[in-house]
Amino acid sequence: MKRIVLLLIFALLCGAFSRCAQPDKIEVMLYDRAIGEPIADDYCGLSYETRIVLPDTSGTHYFSPENKKLVNMFKTLGIKSLRLGGNSVDVAATPTPSANDLDALFGFAREAGVKVIYSVRLKDGTIEAAVNQARYIWENYADLLDYFAIGNEPGYYKNYEEQYQPRWDALLKAMQQVAPEARFCAPDDNPNPVLCQKLIRDYWQQPLSLITLHNYPAGCAFTNPGIVSSAPILIFDDATLLSSPSRSILPDCSTKQ
Repeated sequence: MKRIVLLLIFALLCGAFSRCAQPDKIEVMLYDRAIGEPIADDYCGLSYETRIVLPDTSGTHYFSPENKKLVNMFKTLGIKSLRLGGNSVDVAATPTPSANDLDALFGFAREAGVKVIYSVRLKDGTIEAAVNQARYIWENYADLLDYFAIGNEPGYYKNYEEQYQPRWDALLKAMQQVAPEARFCAPDDNPNPVLCQKLIRDYWQQPLSLITLHNYPAGCAFTNPGIVSSAPILIFDDATLLSSPSRSILPDCSTKQ
């Protein structure tokens, strides 16, 4: 009713003042064709270091169903994917998450309505530790697991065939024994087309289901502390990618461990 009254007032005012423009014709065009590919429901996700799965000094878990504020934040933002990994997964000083830690993590995932990408240690990691985590997760939280990942940034292994691949293969085969239907994704790495081609050649479909890459449009955090970047740098379009060298847009961060 209010809308009708406002339209009537507007019409009366236009009639009272000769300056009110009167268009001869108004055209409305509807474009109902889809532009590009549809965005997946689980597209929006967050990635955290493995160390955050561990309890703090008071024994409290950050990822816990009791952390209602975090649960509500994930739901409000529409977060559907939660990845645990990062450099800390391959740091010896980071303890391997216990069953209690995993219970808190996946309890949070269930409460927040997210699927988990869970990484196990590759560098100096043991088969026993990887198998124990894989078995516990698969037996208790298979419905909340999206992918297992093994290690982080394989670019640190300078020789793919002699250093990275044998380690990855050994852990993979052992984990598959206790989680035979689990999906695996390649660990995040800096843009490296050659490495991606090797991963696809050796593992695509069996068992690799996803390859992920790091993306640092504003540069790596440890190389640009305190630098404020503009929106066009942070959110660049296809034209920017095509006109700029890849390394200037996506810098190499593999020089720091």
